[in-house]
Amino acid sequence: MADVVWPASEAGRLRTRARHLADVLDEQHGARSRWADDARDGWEGRFRTEWDASESVAAADTITIAARLRAMADALESADRWVLDENDARRRARDKEADDQTWFGLKDNVMTLGKTFVEFQFGIPIGD
Repeated sequence: MADVVWPASEAGRLRTRARHLADVLDEQHGARSRWADDARDGWEGRFRTEWDASESVAAADTITIAARLRAMADALESADRWVLDENDARRRARDKEADDQTWFGLKDNVMTLGKTFVEFQFGIPIGD
């Protein structure tokens, strides 16, 4: 079984950029709140209500987008770990298969026969 092909370097760059952009959005969120407070002073009545509603939506969107960017970065990191683990498992399976082939497929039978012989002949129990 061949290794899983995964664009690790591209995924790493995307993960780094997503986290950086999330940090930028977090920084801007605080600044935008201050700017909105300063700008709010000049608005009254209906315009003030619309301003507050618009600013509230923008602030919530900024938080949501930053959280989704972090979740995407975490998912990419999990995928990286999964690919590494899966490829290690596949390498072990290939190595085991190659080792079994050197015994002509009889390795397990020979080991079991040897264990049975030692236990029977010498009375020494051998665990699995």
